[in-house]
Amino acid sequence: MRNFLAIVVSIFVFCMSAFSQTSEKIACPSIFVYGPAGIVNTGDIASFTANVGLGGEKYNLKYTWSVSAGDIVSGQGTDSISVRVPERENLTVTVEVDGMPDECEKTSSETQGCGLKTPEAILVDEFRGSIEKVSGDRLVKIVEAAKSQPDAQLYIFLSGSAKNTTRSLRRKMVAIANGLKQLHDRQITYVTLTKNNDIAIVWLVPPGASLPIP
Repeated sequence: MRNFLAIVVSIFVFCMSAFSQTSEKIACPSIFVYGPAGIVNTGDIASFTANVGLGGEKYNLKYTWSVSAGDIVSGQGTDSISVRVPERENLTVTVEVDGMPDECEKTSSETQGCGLKTPEAILVDEFRGSIEKVSGDRLVKIVEAAKSQPDAQLYIFLSGSAKNTTRSLRRKMVAIANGLKQLHDRQITYVTLTKNNDIAIVWLVPPGASLPIP
């Protein structure tokens, strides 16, 4: 009987351990594709690189690239490719990264302007002082602007107050993140300024546009 109970207990412990391991949430690395800044002339060679975030180094990753136009000149199967730019047509480059757990997102894209008018960054809004006092309608308009250009990146430049700089910066980021929670985190980039003028400036930067200088 003692042997039987020992076997039952061992099976129970093994099952609980297996359940704990399978139910543990896997931290998936982020994937970004970086291309050249600005417009690339037709016929030129443009380089694109896939960057896999923290944790990706422990996997045996394989890269498969595709382009909406133009031709991949070199680099297929690696984390960086060279593409011959098509004639007067936006170029979307997509990478699929295999080797991570099935539940992780495996693709990322970047759109490059080619031989067209240079896109420009758009100033969406500017806040001074406490974000908590800002009307919710203004944050809704930021969300709508970002959704209208899903390929554009939202850059939010932040500075703290002269008093309690670190605390005020943290409160700003939390308030803005809550107001923009309808957007994907990957579409938002926060940039901390060295000034202490207690400000938040929101820019929408389309692919190929130069980053604004706050």
